[in-house]
This record gives sequence, structure tokens and C-alpha cells, in this order.
Amino acid sequence: NHKIHNDAFYHTFGAMIQLIPELALGMKIVTKFKWDFDKYEVELEDSTTQFDEGRIDQELTMPALYALGLEYTIIPAMTLTVEYQTRLFEYFLVNGEEFVKKDDIDNGFSLNIGTEVKAGKIPVRLGMFLESLPYTDYHYTPYKRSDKPIKMFGLTSGFGVPMKFLNFNFGFSWSYYKKEEYDTNSTGIEYYYKHTKNNFNIDFGISSQFRIKTKEKTD
Repeated sequence: NHKIHNDAFYHTFGAMIQLIPELALGMKIVTKFKWDFDKYEVELEDSTTQFDEGRIDQELTMPALYALGLEYTIIPAMTLTVEYQTRLFEYFLVNGEEFVKKDDIDNGFSLNIGTEVKAGKIPVRLGMFLESLPYTDYHYTPYKRSDKPIKMFGLTSGFGVPMKFLNFNFGFSWSYYKKEEYDTNSTGIEYYYKHTKNNFNIDFGISSQFRIKTKEKTD
């Protein structure tokens, strides 16, 4: 088990246009931001020391994100959403330097599909996504590196608890990706391997909503 301490701050701007009563078009921009990692903790299972701690001191510069989506109301208590997001890897920096050279990888995308069903006043959400990662495979046959980013597949779920002025949101997700790579050992022998990774996340968020009512004056 390990813990990584990090922090980031960014702005999100969006707009929604109601095309017809059942269908809405949404647009979103997430500004470029820096993501700082400063400390890690690793649990040691075969040692008398419970945790090994250290510093990372790494700064990621995340490029701006652009998104376009559709929301369709199937019935009043059920909506379906589809969203497409950009992944501009050519502007992805680590400590101010290119994470990967622009000519070595294509820009990617993220495709998100989800549905929300209201059980009374409680919204329940289910979804899936396919997202490009800033890594490429080194194929064994033919023996060369691809310029296509690898893909991560995931499933999401969650629910919300609406209050008078606050909304509490709980989310759960699982994701999986596979990466083909090669390396060289201490004797200079090259070897090929496949790396797979599963991620499980739990998210919690609070949002607020205020409505201002104005009175219409008639003569």
C-alpha cells in the first residue's frame, strides 16, 4: 500500500444549450494547471518499520482540456449523457520539460458515457469511459514503438444526496490498462514484458447551488 500527497488548482468554464426539450448540448473548458507531488508513504510488509517515507518534489503541467457533450432525457427520471474530451499530450510537462516528444505520440481523447436515474430525490449514476494515456506500446512484432497512446477502460458509479443549499456526491470507479514494454538488464540482455494495472477510486464532493428570484413589474 502507498500514499502520495499532491495538490492542484484549476478553473472550469462551461455552458449548456437546450436544443429541444429532451436534448441539451454542453461545452466545457478546464484551464491549464500545475499538479504538485511532494511526499510519499509506502507500507513495508516484510520489515519492522511500518512506513517508508520520502519526498518526490515533482511538478506536472497539465494542458487545457476541451469537452463537448450531449444530454438526452429518456424519461423525466432518467437521463443519458455522452461526452468527448481532448488529451493534448504535446503540452504535457514534467518539471518544466516534455514528458514525451511531440513526434513520438499522437494526441488522445477521453470518451465518457453515463446515465443518471432518480430514485425519489436521490440521483444514482452509472457510467463507463475510454481514455488515452500519455504512454505508448513497444510492440514485439513488429519490433518497434507505436505512436498511438494506450487506452484505459473504466466503469463508474455513484449517488448524490441533495440538501437545501448543498449537494453531497459520492463516487466509485474501477479502471484497467495494459502496456507492452521492453527493458535491458544488468548484463545487457533485452527482454520484453506486458504490464497491466487495475485502479480503484472512491471520490467525495460537495457542491452548492443558489437561485435568485426577481419580481416582474407590470404597469
